[in-house]
Amino acid sequence: MGFLNRLGLLFFTLYAGYGQIRWLGRQRDRNRLFQELVNAAHRSVPLVMLIGLFAGAIIAWQAAYQFRGLVSLTLLGGQSARIIVMEMAPVMTAMVIAGRIVAPYASALAAKISSGQADALLTLGINPWRLFFMPYLLALTISLPVLSVFSNATGILGCWFVSTYFLDISSGTFWASIQDFFNPLDLWGGMTKSLVFGIFMGMIGGYCGFYSGFGSAGIRDAGTRAFVYSALMILVADFWLWFLLY
Repeated sequence: MGFLNRLGLLFFTLYAGYGQIRWLGRQRDRNRLFQELVNAAHRSVPLVMLIGLFAGAIIAWQAAYQFRGLVSLTLLGGQSARIIVMEMAPVMTAMVIAGRIVAPYASALAAKISSGQADALLTLGINPWRLFFMPYLLALTISLPVLSVFSNATGILGCWFVSTYFLDISSGTFWASIQDFFNPLDLWGGMTKSLVFGIFMGMIGGYCGFYSGFGSAGIRDAGTRAFVYSALMILVADFWLWFLLY
């Protein structure tokens, strides 16, 4: 299958997902969306927060190493917080969700397609995109920005802990630095990145699941490709979003 055909199918998954939003007026579809939100967001919060905490602590150590002898460590809090909000939280959160949600979803969807469930639904007049894909796509779109907020919070806390207890920076100095350097554009840009990542990861998961092929090999490859494509997309999209947002 050519590149243009693959690209067209990828964007078709986006259209097929959002084109079914009108069915959210039905209670059973709202229940499916709620279940996907619980799986994608609620159950991912502890893992996202833990990774954000240690990532923030590592950023503090690295910033102190780079600043020492060149820049006053009193600036560490503000600059580290900007890195966390703009880059670390959205990218790390998306990577975690790519492994925890997108890859298993693609494999599960491939199993449903391979077993003929989509064809059975079509014979009953039920759109498989609405049943299988739309709740998952909306859940990812909503969840990624929300999870990034938790990652922001724990990342800054991890940075504060290292700064205060290991780098001899007082809490007042640390938080004052964040207040001085805080820019709403940084937070808005990070949240926008998370939203874009969520949309594209939903597309990739649906594409890999629906068009994986049949049999156990197709089911296995669907999850692998979904994670690899998602990770690549996150880095490429992050690169281009820097041009657009900052």
